Order: sequence, then C-alpha cells, then structure tokens
Amino acid sequence: MALKNSYEPSVLAACAAITSALALSFSIETAGLIAFIAPLLLGLALTGTSQKQNLISSAIYGIGAWILSSWWLGTGINAMNQTYWWAGSLGVITLAILNAVPYFTFAAISNACKLFEKKRSRPFLASALLTLLVELWPAHFPGSLSNAITSATRLIQICDWGGTPLIHFLIYSVGFSLTTLFRKEAGISIKFTAPLISFCLLICSTFYGTTRLADWRNRMTAITPVRISLVQPNLHIQGAVQNFGKAGTLDSLLTQTKQLLESSPTPELIVWPEIPIYFSPFNSPPDRARLDTLLAGQTTPLLLNADMFSNETINGRVPFYNAEQLFRGSGTVVEEYRKMMLVPLGEYLPYENLLSGPQFERILAGLRRYVAGKEVTLFHLSPGVTLGTPVCLEALHSAHIATMIEQGANILINPANDAYFGDTAGARLNFSFTILRAAEFRVPVVRVTNSGISAVINQLGEIMPESRMPQFSVATKTISVHPSSATVTPLTPRNRGIGILAILAIFCLTLSCVQANSTNYKHNIL
Repeated sequence: MALKNSYEPSVLAACAAITSALALSFSIETAGLIAFIAPLLLGLALTGTSQKQNLISSAIYGIGAWILSSWWLGTGINAMNQTYWWAGSLGVITLAILNAVPYFTFAAISNACKLFEKKRSRPFLASALLTLLVELWPAHFPGSLSNAITSATRLIQICDWGGTPLIHFLIYSVGFSLTTLFRKEAGISIKFTAPLISFCLLICSTFYGTTRLADWRNRMTAITPVRISLVQPNLHIQGAVQNFGKAGTLDSLLTQTKQLLESSPTPELIVWPEIPIYFSPFNSPPDRARLDTLLAGQTTPLLLNADMFSNETINGRVPFYNAEQLFRGSGTVVEEYRKMMLVPLGEYLPYENLLSGPQFERILAGLRRYVAGKEVTLFHLSPGVTLGTPVCLEALHSAHIATMIEQGANILINPANDAYFGDTAGARLNFSFTILRAAEFRVPVVRVTNSGISAVINQLGEIMPESRMPQFSVATKTISVHPSSATVTPLTPRNRGIGILAILAIFCLTLSCVQANSTNYKHNIL
C-alpha cells in the first residue's frame, strides 16, 4: 500500500485539519476515535517533502484546524463586546495563528532531523516532540485533540499519571506510526513494527485505566457525599454596566434559589453559574437588597459569581473583578475568589497600551476590562470539604487547577456561561476540559452554567447521568457529590508527563543518531 504521487501534501494537511475539527466538534459522547486519524494525515503530508512544503503543510493544518474547530469563538467575542462581525472573525484568525506556532516549529524540526523521510520515519520521536511543543506553548485557544476522546473513559485514566501530555502522545504516536504502512521500500516487518508498538501502548493504557476505575470506585463509596444544588437560569445576554440592579433580570435565578431553599432535605450548598448580566451585591444596593431578602434566616450557603469594583486604585484606575463569593445568610460574605486567568478579547484587551484609542473603543465597546486576581482563594464549606472555584475557561489551565488542589481543594466548582456561543460546539468543548481535570487530579467537578451543559463529573472523569441538565433550559438539580480524598505532589501530573516525554525524546534522538551510521539506518522506527 503506497502513497500515490497525486496526493499532494497540502491536500493531506487540509484533510488532517478537517478531521481534527470534526473530532472536536462532535458531541462528547460520539467524538472520539477519529482524533487518531488527524496525525496520520499530517504525518503523510510531512513525509518526503521539502522544508518549505513542510512549513506550508503545518500552516494549513495548524491554522485550519483551529479556525474550523473554534470558529464559534468569533460569535462569543461579538456577543461579549457588542462589536462588528468582522472583529470577532479577526480575533479568531489571530488566535489560530498563535496556536499554530508549535506546528510551524515542529515542521522545521522534523525536516531538519529527517523524522518523516520516505525510507524511514521516527514516529515516536516525532510524537514526543510535537506533544512537548503543544504542551509548553502558552494556551491561546481552548481545545486540543485530547479533548476529543473524553468519552473514552478508560483511556483518559492515564491523566492521573501524566496529565494531558500522555494523551497527546498516545494520539500522535498512533497516527504517526501508521505512516510507516505507506513506506514503499520497507519490508513487511518494518512497516508493521511501529503500528504494533503503538497498539501495545493503547492496550497498556486501557488496562491501566480499567484497574484505576475499579480502584477509585471503591474509594468513592467510603467518602460521605455532599448535597449540592445547581441552578441553571438560562438568562439572556445583557451588556451594559448601567444594568446593575435592573428589575427582572434576576427573577428566574432568585425564584429557582428560593424553591431550593424551601425544599426538603435542604441542600448543603447552592451554586449559581457565571451569568451574562452585570450583577454585583458588592457595588449595587438594589442587587444586595434582593439577595439579602432571599437569604434572610437561611443557613444554606450560596456560592455565586458577581462583578465587583474594588475600593482600591491601580494605575489610576478602579479595578473591576470577576469574582466568586460565598454567602452564609443575609449580608455575610465569608470568602471571595477573584478570577486570575482572564479570557483575551472577552475579559481584557491584550497589549492594551498599544491598542488604546477611540477606534478600538468603538470596536470593543462592550469589553468588560476585568483585572486579574492575584491569588487563589479556597472556600471552606464544612470540615473535610474545601472548594476550589476555577471560573469558566480557567478549567483549561492544568497548572492553575494544580495550585488549588495542592492547597487542599477536594471539590472543584466550575461556574461558566456559554450563552455567548449559542448552539455551537463551544459548550461541548468547554465541558470536556472539566472531564480531563477530574480524571487528572482525581477530584469531582461540579460544572454549573447559565445555558450550556451543567453536570457533575466524578473523580473518574465520568459524567453522573442524573446530574446532566439540557442546554437552553431553566432547571435545577440537587446531586450528592463525593469529595476527593487524594492530594497531588508538587510534581503535578502534567509536569510529570512533560518530563517523561522529554526523556523519551532525548533517548529516541540519541538512539537515532547512533543508528544513523549503522546498516540498520533505514529500519529506524523510533
């Protein structure tokens, strides 16, 4: 089975981009294994071509895959900022180019190191290098191929040992190793060696996942659960600061919460989502009065997301924060966390000093211009139950979640608002982040959204079926959540995975250099 000359590398790279986008755009239950096809097509596009063609192919794949799979971000940017349609599109293209930098770099390295020659290939070295480049490059865009296989519960269990780097490596190694089947000059044994090794990796990963699932199911049954109520109000987007305290905007949310407070048995915690309206018990007396009336005489804590202007001044400007606040009874804010990982073009303007001026003010009239918080704050619900609250896309950042876990969080609450993205793949992709974080840190994640996908994910990365709320509905759920009893070491799973792959890359590169002058030169498959 040989690769025909009529199959141009650019066409293969475009097909790889489309395949990657399809894997990330399907629902989380059906996405899956087509993610392994994208690196196969990319590897074929890079095989036996010049450095210039490699760079072109990587540009087509890197930029194309992110635009096709995350075009919905343009819808979100437009809705958040009340701006022109082309401004959101320009933002998506810019972020896609930034996210394609690892693939440009990989193309240059793979050509220089001859990783995809026609007479030989090094799929595992290539997989380790690409994984390291993708993982170490700052995340400018949500999502990666690892998000496409979150429904493969057994496979994602390797997250607790090496984070998403090991999942990336597994996907790339399967795809790249299959390229050896298309080597004309190689014998049968050489063609099938790399695919067999990658198949063994899949089997070992599945076996590891099976044993971990059994182990953690036994652990969870020994932990006393916490009754947590999720509120999904499906509020409409509202974009002006003057709407603080506007009557009617919170009616649905307040009514749902009152019903939960009057239910029996009473929940131990009620959680509000991130909502698309300006709401501030801290700065708006009408908002505070309505909240005090709701919570008067109540003992059930309420965890809510709100905007707040600080009393301090930074660089001549009053900071504006996206904050999580825990209320216990009327008028009592027990603890507060200010969101640290803000969303570019949605919550702040990158390079604001360079992009200031009336023209940008008109384009981004609705930009909220939050200020990032400085430190992680945990919420102590009860003895033995400590909450970490990554807000919305903060769940994308493994290192940020690791800080919360290291400080003692054993339940993660992820308030989010996907109303800005409408009925697109955005909600499904954002939800997949929480599945990976749950499996990576062995901690349950309670995701509560305004109109997206609200559900509870247990320590195994499994969605609790009874917790799932349909999109675009006004609904509440009360779920028993088992806190985690696990703690992570200072060497987080993600950092451990990066270290493993760095050692593997060095080993493969060294061995390849030794083999380069040997009689087995063209048989090198590492």
